[in-house]
Amino acid sequence: MSEACIFYRWFDDIRQGGYIVVVVQSETAPTERNWIITAYVTRRLINGEIEWQKS
Repeated sequence: MSEACIFYRWFDDIRQGGYIVVVVQSETAPTERNWIITAYVTRRLINGEIEWQKS
């Protein structure tokens, strides 16, 4: 996959706490639709570039 955005959120109350829900979305031209490629639960994130962070 050449272009994708990864969104994540930490949850304390999933599977007895301490898990991250990750959603991978395709990144296409603005006139096309974006698609959720996959979603999963994990304890660790992969490294990458942060484009935006909620303040």
